[in-house]
Amino acid sequence: SVGEEDHIKPAVQQLGSLEGELHARAITDPLTGLANRQAFCASLRRHLARGGGQMVGIFAIDGMRALLMRYGQRTADDVLWGFGKFLETMALPGHELAQLDGERFAVLLPDMSPRAAREWAGDVIQTFAGLAAPTTAKGPQLTASAGIARVECTVDWTLREAELGLVLARAGGGRRVAVAGHRRAA
Repeated sequence: SVGEEDHIKPAVQQLGSLEGELHARAITDPLTGLANRQAFCASLRRHLARGGGQMVGIFAIDGMRALLMRYGQRTADDVLWGFGKFLETMALPGHELAQLDGERFAVLLPDMSPRAAREWAGDVIQTFAGLAAPTTAKGPQLTASAGIARVECTVDWTLREAELGLVLARAGGGRRVAVAGHRRAA
């Protein structure tokens, strides 16, 4: 009957809307609204399928665990949210951003040479340190570090190389950008 069809159409539309919302939630970090690790890895797989060669950066706030212990989860969440928004303002057209986990962010940098990617990441790190300078003596000094790698081999290889760069940057005292420099066997 006509009345039954009138009830089915809105229900089908509502179901489609719910499916879209569930999909968006499945690929989005709830705190920052950025893409999550699953979505970023899917994008890396697509780039690898087309040959790779792009650059990727992994960023993290230095001393995040100490900040969490001293100021609490709410402040840590505020810092992460703010850093995510900051990365969005620093991103250039075509850059893809994601929050990989609780404290690490990734940026896919297409059409950038390794040198340009490192310089861009350095600008991000320096600008953040300047903007996040403490306003009081008791405020935290916020800095960040980054690891840069080429998108090659596999998603895991690419992320591991960028993570190694991040470890090296932090081992050097933080507020740095580093490239791991490991090369796959020929």
